[in-house]
Amino acid sequence: MIQELTPFFRRHWIHLVLGISGVVAVTVVHELAHAVAVGAQGGTVTEFAWWPAGGNWGHVRYRSPDGAGFSRTLVALAPYGLWITFWLVAALLSLRRTQWSIAAAACLYLWLFVVPCGDIAYALVPWLLSDTDTDFRQAFGPALPPYQTAGLGFAAVLSGFIIQRGLYRDEALGVAAYGVLAGVAVLATVVIAVGTN
Repeated sequence: MIQELTPFFRRHWIHLVLGISGVVAVTVVHELAHAVAVGAQGGTVTEFAWWPAGGNWGHVRYRSPDGAGFSRTLVALAPYGLWITFWLVAALLSLRRTQWSIAAAACLYLWLFVVPCGDIAYALVPWLLSDTDTDFRQAFGPALPPYQTAGLGFAAVLSGFIIQRGLYRDEALGVAAYGVLAGVAVLATVVIAVGTN
């Protein structure tokens, strides 16, 4: 297992460095998705914050138009719809007949699957563990029961394994190495989300 993980990390070190500034880029994209959902429904964005401050990574404040037809749920879920679209693109690209280069596979997997999963998980954790006002609480109210959440988490991890097998092919991680990496990623996300919310 260590023999698989060591070269995997060596091939991806640049993405760890890019990930530091990537957090800001992900925040911009996340908040931009909220803003686009507001504008597409005729609302007005009154504040667009993308730089972390005051315990928030970013936020969008808006005024909805008078009358019916404006969906706050759509605004709350817009970034996650975008991330799921990225996820589906990664899944489709993993079906390519010829093998991707390692550099291309790494970019596709990390930026179209891992980063979207991270943002979704980061929003899910406070929804599940507290009564913090999150996008998911605004859209769905109280959290799902733990068994349903565990099922969603398992589906995400399993789909990630299948996508990385398709993208990396001969260089893909085996079940044990991927399981360890996924477990560490889930634990890190929970610790970060709890610590910052």
